[in-house]
Amino acid sequence: MPRAALMLCLVAAPLAAQGRDLVVLLRDPSGKPVVGAQGRVRVEPAARMPALGDHDSAWSPPGAAARERQASSGPGGLLRFRLEDHEQPGAVANGIVWTDDGLGALLLGLHAGVAGRIELQPMAALATATGTETIAVFARAHLPGGRTVTLPARDGTSVRLPAGDYELWVQAEDGWLWTRRTLWSGKGSLLAFDGQARRLLPAAGTERVHPAGRPDVLLTRAEPCVLRGDALRAALVAVHPPRVVGPLVPAAAAGTGELHWPVADRTPAIRLHPASSPAADKAMVLYALERTAAGAWRVFGASRRHATGAAPVPFELPPPPDGDVWLLLVADGFAPQAGPWRGEGGPLPFALARGADLQVACRDEAGLPVADVAVDYVPDGMEPATVAAATDGHGMARFGRVLGPGRCRVGDPRFANQEIALATIPTGPLAVRLAPGATLHGVARWPDGAPARGVVVALRDPTGGLRPAERAEVSGDDGAFAFPGLPPDRPLVLFATIARDGRTWSCKAEIRLPGDGPVELVLRNEDPELRPR
Repeated sequence: MPRAALMLCLVAAPLAAQGRDLVVLLRDPSGKPVVGAQGRVRVEPAARMPALGDHDSAWSPPGAAARERQASSGPGGLLRFRLEDHEQPGAVANGIVWTDDGLGALLLGLHAGVAGRIELQPMAALATATGTETIAVFARAHLPGGRTVTLPARDGTSVRLPAGDYELWVQAEDGWLWTRRTLWSGKGSLLAFDGQARRLLPAAGTERVHPAGRPDVLLTRAEPCVLRGDALRAALVAVHPPRVVGPLVPAAAAGTGELHWPVADRTPAIRLHPASSPAADKAMVLYALERTAAGAWRVFGASRRHATGAAPVPFELPPPPDGDVWLLLVADGFAPQAGPWRGEGGPLPFALARGADLQVACRDEAGLPVADVAVDYVPDGMEPATVAAATDGHGMARFGRVLGPGRCRVGDPRFANQEIALATIPTGPLAVRLAPGATLHGVARWPDGAPARGVVVALRDPTGGLRPAERAEVSGDDGAFAFPGLPPDRPLVLFATIARDGRTWSCKAEIRLPGDGPVELVLRNEDPELRPR
């Protein structure tokens, strides 16, 4: 990934007067403050349920615009976004900032109480060949280590984005495109609405169709949409009560005509009734999940009950596939619950429980709060009900209501993994002292010994015990990189890659900590020129 995509630097200093503001200090490449830059962020809750993937928002109206904030930088290059009362505490924001003369950067992991400092760089420009067609661009940036950041939609005859690796959904009068692009600072990239095109017609009763993992991209509800080129090979999800259809590729079957999807399923739904204490005034969603061979969770059905206050109505789910199948109930004001499901109807295998609010306070070895620490909580025997959160600018992670007993886990790449068993949920914040763990130091070099700058170095644990399982860093001007928070005496694998002169250079090394000094990665050309004999 181009280095300019990683220019966000969080300054871990609480701002006493900021309140609910998200604050960023903007500088141009020469270090001068940038006044009049436009910023747009999407505010998201700090807590989420990993087992649901994108389905946690798939059953809500696409109100992304209501969660977006816009602002412009003032004197001193100060860019300030105001959070609403209901979004505080713990909300996190990601987005983009740009200037009229083409400078910009990604805004990543903004928290109230912590100032961000960004150096803007020349952006890339997306447009069609004519440069006169209006396009709407829905971009998701792919960062080293597997992290992705969804950006607010932007439109115009030319849409500028910071340098980086992107997955793009683009809409124009001629339909939808789906493409992966590496965008380079100050360069243009043309979009061609050509190739095969087919109209997708959603079946009656379909609430929405969106790409897998992209609930923000509303392809269609009841009206047809046109998919072009690689968009015909994209996995889509349809919310079609009581089923969630997909991810599937509707156009996988041969043909050139209209696509009618999802295909009608005549299989009778299975009805489940809420147990005691139905709380008819609460909104609820019952999810049916399957554990895949890789250990991930796949939602294959969901049933929603609105907060009407009327008599409870049963949930309806599709028959489960063979395998490890679970039910997960998420209800407003109650703790999430999960349990195995054999595909039978009747009463739910668990009753609603309010649980207790869990808060975690993360401090470093000096006792100072640390922002943006990745933590999660796993209730015993209910793995699909795991809740993941990140600490705010005051070092607090808020999970909402959960059930005990369970385990609180620190899985942040900056710190050593921790797992804390909780017999009950504490009434006050759970204090967690973050440990630095072992640090792997290394340097990336070219074959002539010169330092290799801007190399993406990925670290993996072949035993699968490290959380997160893959981590990534970018080498500095001197080729140096470092990975903190590692366990000692465990085999690790390093991969280094960079594009140079249109070719891929890489290196792989197997190491074990502690080692004898810094690891040296010497890059080799993977695409050597073939010369005649």
